[in-house]
Amino acid sequence: MTSQPRPALIATPIPAPYPCQVVWDEASQTISATVERQPTASASLAQHIERTLFEMDTERRLVLGDLDILLDGENRFNALDMRIGPRASWRQRPAPAPLNMNRPADIAFNAEFDANGIAVVEATVGAFFDAATGTLCFQIKDAGSAVRHLRLANKLSFGVDDDGRLTEILLGVDGLI
Repeated sequence: MTSQPRPALIATPIPAPYPCQVVWDEASQTISATVERQPTASASLAQHIERTLFEMDTERRLVLGDLDILLDGENRFNALDMRIGPRASWRQRPAPAPLNMNRPADIAFNAEFDANGIAVVEATVGAFFDAATGTLCFQIKDAGSAVRHLRLANKLSFGVDDDGRLTEILLGVDGLI
């Protein structure tokens, strides 16, 4: 697999942020976040049959350093997992304040996937915790600063640079850690 540049994000406005389930598994030292979308109903039986039988709605996986991002068949964010490791690897500092965050948006990733549905971005991702706000920040080193944040879920937003490329992910974990 060949590494590619940081993915650009495609934001589609939605009426309200999705719920987000955040789980800390102490045994594996893994934090996970899953967006809970409502299933979309088919407009007709023919559309249901076409979607079920002929369209491949396979999950895709974007590997961004130690961060695994699971996407649906339309490259929309579904979930993330990151093994945080021993407490010595945590950094504590204020999380960046969300910038220029407008309406909530569904987030899709513009990346090139191999035949197995995997895209790899070689990057170092730092994990920072802000105890005052209960926010965990996954920040891509050498990615620069976010100029705006795209809010997908009630506990989840994505920072992007001027080119719309991912710089950081802010995850509300208040009460878990």
